[in-house]
Amino acid sequence: MKEKPAIFGISAGFYPGILFGMRTYPGPQSTQYVIYIPFLDLAITKFHPEE
Repeated sequence: MKEKPAIFGISAGFYPGILFGMRTYPGPQSTQYVIYIPFLDLAITKFHPEE
């Protein structure tokens, strides 16, 4: 039985600085939505299905 690949991923990270906001990073294989709060970023990555 073949497993289906994940269609999304969630990650968190640290960055130096204080920032509030949200940004989208489009790419050829995925789109990443990032929320920035002071010293922490939370990202959700949505992968585009292969055609």
